[in-house]
Amino acid sequence: MERRLPLLRVQRLRQIEDTEKIRKQQSNLLQLIAGSGDFDTFMAQLNREASASGIQLDVFEPVAPPAAPAAAEGAPPASGQPAQGKAAADPNAPPPPPQDPLEASGLVKATTLLSARGRYPNLLDFLRRLERLGLLVVQSDLNVALREASAPAGANSPPLADLKLNLSLYREGDPAPKPPKPPKPAQPTTP
Repeated sequence: MERRLPLLRVQRLRQIEDTEKIRKQQSNLLQLIAGSGDFDTFMAQLNREASASGIQLDVFEPVAPPAAPAAAEGAPPASGQPAQGKAAADPNAPPPPPQDPLEASGLVKATTLLSARGRYPNLLDFLRRLERLGLLVVQSDLNVALREASAPAGANSPPLADLKLNLSLYREGDPAPKPPKPPKPAQPTTP
């Protein structure tokens, strides 16, 4: 056992070095795919892509993040529902929703509901342009509905499509909020 101890120490040091190397690579990968884009800049890019695709953006509505499971545990039960104890007490209870792995990696998610209107081929072009953006954007809850275009009687115009989807932008979070800078002292003015 004493003869194996130095070999085990060397193996342990290699494992620690390999783990640090993997963590650094993961951090570099997250920086590469997430970017440092601001949400307002992203919205300006959406507007530019919508104009290039020939569609009209109608609604940008922020979506609140879901309530944290810890906050929900302490909340009183809804009327008509029995209070639930620990999850192990009720084997039929659904498992808690999995935490977003990107948020667990330190990225911050901002989600907005987007509503757009235009011809179907133009909407498809817009969605393809969104996929080509250099930011980590997740599209979810896509809903497309066709409606008749408002045109004078007798005009044969193609129907318009209404598109609604949630866009989640992932970006690097601020490590710590910066304290506000103290105001500069007023400089005396000389006449």
